Amino acid sequence: MSERREGALGIAGAFGWTCFAFGAALGLQLAIAAVLVLVEGSAWIDAAAHLRRHPASLALATVVAYGGVAFHLTRRRAATRELPIVLDARPPVVALALVLGAALAFPLSEIANAVTELRGTYDPAAALELQRRLEPRGFARGATLVFALVVLVPVAEEALFRGALFSGLQARYDERRAALVTTLLFALVHVRLEAVAPALVAGLLFAGLRHVFGSVLPGLAVHAAVNAMPLLLPRRLASIPGFNTVGEAPGHVPWPLLLASLGVALAALIALLRYARE
Repeated sequence: MSERREGALGIAGAFGWTCFAFGAALGLQLAIAAVLVLVEGSAWIDAAAHLRRHPASLALATVVAYGGVAFHLTRRRAATRELPIVLDARPPVVALALVLGAALAFPLSEIANAVTELRGTYDPAAALELQRRLEPRGFARGATLVFALVVLVPVAEEALFRGALFSGLQARYDERRAALVTTLLFALVHVRLEAVAPALVAGLLFAGLRHVFGSVLPGLAVHAAVNAMPLLLPRRLASIPGFNTVGEAPGHVPWPLLLASLGVALAALIALLRYARE
C-alpha cells in the first residue's frame, strides 16, 4: 500500500494544484502582455486587447501552465511505476470518440445559450468579438488556431485533469470520486457560468471515458472534436443560429439539428461502451 500511496492526492491537494495551474496561466498571460508593453511600447489596455484578439497566445499560456503542473505531478508518481497519463485506445475507439465530440458540439453550445438567456447576460458586441477571434481568416491564422485550440489546449487539459489529477485522486480514493472531483475542477477553471455549465457536462463525459477505458485518449479525442467544430464549421460555410451566428438576442440551435446531433452522439457513445466491454 505504501507504493500506491506515493504521489496520491487528496481533494484539497487537487484543488490546490488546479488553482496553481490556473493562476500560472493568468500570470503567463500578464507576462505576455508585459512583453508587448515593453517591446512595442503599447499601453496595458492595448496589450490586453491584443491578447484577446489572438486566442493562440492565451492557449499557449494554458498549455505551459497546465502542462507544467501535469508533468510535475507525473514525475512525483514515477517511483510507483504507474503511468498517470495512459494513451491506449484502438483506432475504432478514437474514430467513434471524434464522431461523438463533433456531434456534442451542438448540444454543448445550446447549454451555453440557455444559461446565457436565463441569466440575461447576452452581449451582442462581446459575442461578435468572440466570433471574430475564432474565425480562421487566412491559412496561417486558421492553422494556428486549429493547432492551439484543437491540439495543444485539449492535450494540456486532459493531461492535467484526466491524467495527473485523476490518477492522484484514484490512488487515494476510487475512480468514481476521482471522476467527480476532476469534473468539478475542470468546470470551475472555465470561470464564467455560461462556460462552466457545458464544461461540467463535457468534463463528466471525459472522466467517464477515462474510467471506462483506463486511458485519456478517448476523452482527448472527444475534447479535440468539440473544440474543432466552431473552427471547421464557420458561418461562411453554414450559418447555424446559436452556434456560429450572432444576433441582437441569444440564438438557439435549430431543434432538428439538435435532435439529430444528440442521436448521433448517443449512437457513438453506445458503440464506444460496446468496445469497452470487449
